Amino acid sequence: MTNKLATTHSIRMIKILVINLLILSALSMPAITSAQTLSDTVAMMYQNYIDLMKQNQILTDSLTNINRNMSSLNNSWTDVGEKLERINSDLSNSLETVNRLTKNDLLTKEARLNTKKQKILATSTFIRAANNSFDAIDAQLANSDYLVEVSNLSNPTNTDLGFSLTDEISTILNDKILKNRSKVGNSRSGKIMKFVQEIIKNPVVTTFTNSVPALSSINAVVNLVSGLVVSDKKTSVDDFTEFKKELEKFVLHYEALAKANTQFDTKIDKLRTQTEALRVIVRNFVTERILTTSPGVQIDDELALHQVISQYYDRRDLEVLIEEILEPHQKNGVLQLQPALNEKRLDYPFYAINQAQFIQQELESITNLYLAAYQQYHEEIVTALIKSKAISKEPNKIDLKVKSLEGKLKVSIEAFKRNVKINEVNKNLQRIPTL
Repeated sequence: MTNKLATTHSIRMIKILVINLLILSALSMPAITSAQTLSDTVAMMYQNYIDLMKQNQILTDSLTNINRNMSSLNNSWTDVGEKLERINSDLSNSLETVNRLTKNDLLTKEARLNTKKQKILATSTFIRAANNSFDAIDAQLANSDYLVEVSNLSNPTNTDLGFSLTDEISTILNDKILKNRSKVGNSRSGKIMKFVQEIIKNPVVTTFTNSVPALSSINAVVNLVSGLVVSDKKTSVDDFTEFKKELEKFVLHYEALAKANTQFDTKIDKLRTQTEALRVIVRNFVTERILTTSPGVQIDDELALHQVISQYYDRRDLEVLIEEILEPHQKNGVLQLQPALNEKRLDYPFYAINQAQFIQQELESITNLYLAAYQQYHEEIVTALIKSKAISKEPNKIDLKVKSLEGKLKVSIEAFKRNVKINEVNKNLQRIPTL
């Protein structure tokens, strides 16, 4: 009977000790600063209490077993005492952890909310920079001083390379066909020459020669002359063959220019298509971001991308919008962090970062391809010009032209890089938090 009373008394003492430890530990915690923190802390304390009570039950069962086996009473009480000391230590550590985790959780929530806001705002800045790059690429693709100067080389009347195709054709026509005769067949020589010069000045271009009209001029003159000499008894086949042979060296020169132009135009067209495709991707990306922060907004499909950005995705407007979204979550001047974090209009899906990175990578790729296309085009043009020294009366002009084109190309590339600002786009991407 005495042993049973002792056991019952021990169980009561253990329960009282556990409860006192919980109360003392709770009182030792720093002042709780918010309702949310209090709720979290109390929940953690109750969880620890439940865990401790489970251990208490284990000890109770142990005392029951002790009562059945009095021979090991002293050793068992020693073991119980050690376990109680460990519980006391664990309880103290648990309450410290609750307090620390509560503070950390509060800071973590605030940091997470700030990160969400930063993602939204930084993405807006990144998109505006990317769109400015699109516009700069479009402007550069449309025209440049370099392209204008190269294009002038294909004009039949151009003399920048030390010869004029108009003058050369007139000379060859007179030497090989007209031969200072008054008539060729039934046509007067003067009239033939005027027709030829008119054809050279206003050629009928083809798909291949639209960037090099001089080729059309040569082809048209050859066709005209072939029709005349067929009925002219004084013009031999050899004369006509010599006439075409003299023109062949000019044909080779202008064909080299035509080939370079055609290849360059093909690459530029592909870049235009690639740029437009990326612009569509950016528009879809922007639309998704807009509809997240402003559900139900109607975006006019007729608006250009830069108009959509200005009207719905401007950073300054987003800053105001975010404050309006958070306003209902203010309580007594204190922002309730958890409800704010749960706000769907501030969601930023993890894949949005990958989309932004893809946009940057594609834009940088287009920029590099554009510059590479220009550089290769320039190399092909220079090669054609160097070869044209064989038909030039003033070869030194060709060296001057190459130097001039190199200068124009350098200026054009620098202007392109300055206007596209790909480095600025990259920096703005890096400012978007990735966590």
